[in-house]
Amino acid sequence: MNNSNSNAYEKAASVIIAFLCVCFSLALILLPKNDWSENENRRLAEFPELTAKEIFNSDFLSDMEGYLADHFPMRDSLVSVNTQFNELIGRREINQVFICGDGFLIDRYKKPLRTQAILKAFNRVPQADENRRVTLLIAPTASEIYKEKLPRFAIQSDQMLTMSQLYDGFDGSTVDVSNTLRKHRNDYQLYYRTDHHWTTYGAYYAYVELCRNWELTPIPMENFEIKKVTDSFRGTTYSKVNDLSVKGEPIYCFSLPDQQLDVRYGTDENAKKGMLYNKEYLKRKDKYSFFLDNIHDIIIIQNPDAQTDRKLVVIKDSYANCFIPFLTAHFEEISVIDPRYYRHSIIDYINQKDNDTDVLILYNLGTMDQDTGAAVIF
Repeated sequence: MNNSNSNAYEKAASVIIAFLCVCFSLALILLPKNDWSENENRRLAEFPELTAKEIFNSDFLSDMEGYLADHFPMRDSLVSVNTQFNELIGRREINQVFICGDGFLIDRYKKPLRTQAILKAFNRVPQADENRRVTLLIAPTASEIYKEKLPRFAIQSDQMLTMSQLYDGFDGSTVDVSNTLRKHRNDYQLYYRTDHHWTTYGAYYAYVELCRNWELTPIPMENFEIKKVTDSFRGTTYSKVNDLSVKGEPIYCFSLPDQQLDVRYGTDENAKKGMLYNKEYLKRKDKYSFFLDNIHDIIIIQNPDAQTDRKLVVIKDSYANCFIPFLTAHFEEISVIDPRYYRHSIIDYINQKDNDTDVLILYNLGTMDQDTGAAVIF
């Protein structure tokens, strides 16, 4: 009798599992596919090419695994359930995100694999013109500045070692903002609790340090009109754990009330004109794109009333988006180039500029190693 009941339960379980597998398979096949995840703010993996050559390629299974993971039915809900379970059993690292003190979610910093390749790419800029001022600013991440908030067991690579390797090998000038960020880390919140970017306050203190290096007079914080533009931001780090209990947080905008800028997103005749900020993004998940209107290959910002008649070219990742507005008071023209999307020679663009044009390379240590633009500056 017991054996009979046991066999019945096993058969029932097998039928249920088989039924669920069929349902999920059908859902995976039939449900519409998105190419962009608004929750994670990234492009989703595409279905790998089905050719005999590709199928026998070792990368095919890896690509297929990535595709299935990205398009699995109810993926975001399952990530949320997994997070709740892991928190229930006391885990403080979920999907390479540390659950930290004061409500911070901080990405684990991994040992970079492409440091020398990236350094070689960065050095192409000062090597192209030894008389031009070229400055490298590498921003540390929250896991370095807010170490005390990490769980006790948290072990990760040394960011300062990576920064030293980059700075020691760079042929131009360098600016280390880590000390000033540590100094002011308790004055304001310098990094988002739910995102990998620094906040506008963190960007401001980095701006002050850069001004000191460039012998510019920084605008005092009290001269800015500081406005909270949203209090419901939940960024990319949040999306990795999808913990529904995590509350949104504010984004602050620093602006100079009397500043009149000409902002063009692109260089052709049809270039979009606008402002430094796009309020439409505050209605979306990707609220950080409020700064500089999300992604553009090149942005030209002109200020006829700038403190100097110098020009600036910024080669950057997204950390620069909330940083660049601070520089507009000091430069007559700023060209902002994102190497991930700019399809021309950056060196040629810089060389077309007069000698009174400075260059700033600004990246963050957290995503630089995976950034497709960091190694293609030429």
